[in-house]
Amino acid sequence: MNYTTINLTSPSRNKNPDNMDLLQHTYNNGTVIKKHFIVEKIITKTTIARQWRDSELSSTDNVAQISDYPNRDAILAYRQELRDWPSTDAFPDTKPIKI
Repeated sequence: MNYTTINLTSPSRNKNPDNMDLLQHTYNNGTVIKKHFIVEKIITKTTIARQWRDSELSSTDNVAQISDYPNRDAILAYRQELRDWPSTDAFPDTKPIKI
């Protein structure tokens, strides 16, 4: 059964809808179905590892700005390990350890 699709959220994106755009499918027999376009995102081990790393970096951003922060040098070294981690053989299985 053939149908035409109209993107009700943004008609200019008919051929390339964004996640959660509301689409209307009109079939040849006159049936109309409205549904949201949902992008299925595959969460991989690498994605989870990068999200964790980004969170760790964000949680220590303030340390880089405060020169007399306690244990600052160790935290800065940890941040460098976090930045280097994706290019190592340990990624994504073995996380850097916070000192």
